[in-house]
Amino acid sequence: MTDIGTSLVAGVGTDISATGGLTIPHPTVFLGANLRDVWDSRDATLSDIGTGNEGVDSWTGRKLGLVVVASAATTRPTLTAANAAFNNKPTVNTASAGTRRLRSAGDEPTIFAAATRPYLALYGSYAVAGSAHLFCFDDSAGASPWSICNVAAQHTFIQNNSFYGTYAASDANPHLYEGWSVGADAFFAVDGVTVATFTGAAMTPTVTRVGIGCNAVGSFGVSSSSLALLVACIAPPSAGERATLLAYCQQEY
Repeated sequence: MTDIGTSLVAGVGTDISATGGLTIPHPTVFLGANLRDVWDSRDATLSDIGTGNEGVDSWTGRKLGLVVVASAATTRPTLTAANAAFNNKPTVNTASAGTRRLRSAGDEPTIFAAATRPYLALYGSYAVAGSAHLFCFDDSAGASPWSICNVAAQHTFIQNNSFYGTYAASDANPHLYEGWSVGADAFFAVDGVTVATFTGAAMTPTVTRVGIGCNAVGSFGVSSSSLALLVACIAPPSAGERATLLAYCQQEY
């Protein structure tokens, strides 16, 4: 297993204590132009408050502004305003029961071009049960997902619907999950430690859709999860940027 270490991006973080404590800024600051979009749970839109259909109706990315929506009032994820497991920060909660998830309403302009190798990361918790998507990108055909997901009851990362590596997590606590591909290898990491290495690939389709808590197209592969932050980059960040993302998540949540 490989650890990314503790070297943060140079110049990122503000000293807030005599012992050198840091406050890490939002990923929109330190991931720069490589960041495609980031969904922060504090940006989720809650609808029909106080009714039987209260839930997250839409969630807008903070960088590119990509919007994912619930297809109906009855399929809205719930929102926990102060989740104790996440340092009392909000979480968007998807659920396989009731297919509570968010996805693109239709094709977006190109999110990722074919032949690129996007990096995906999420900070959240999810149950190991069945096969389901947590954070998924694809085209309108929906046949080549690039996703952090469950396959055969194990946490993993898939490319173009090809499944190689697994990681059987033993708990449902919050973690930073990352998936990326470089050259001949692909990697899946948990809290900065690479737990699976397998065959790498470039993205096959031109990506125009995103799904949070499900496949990017349709309503299948719905997961049960609590999500605080989801990050999509055009290419894998540097080791320092990954370390800074982990430090940010540990600071915030």
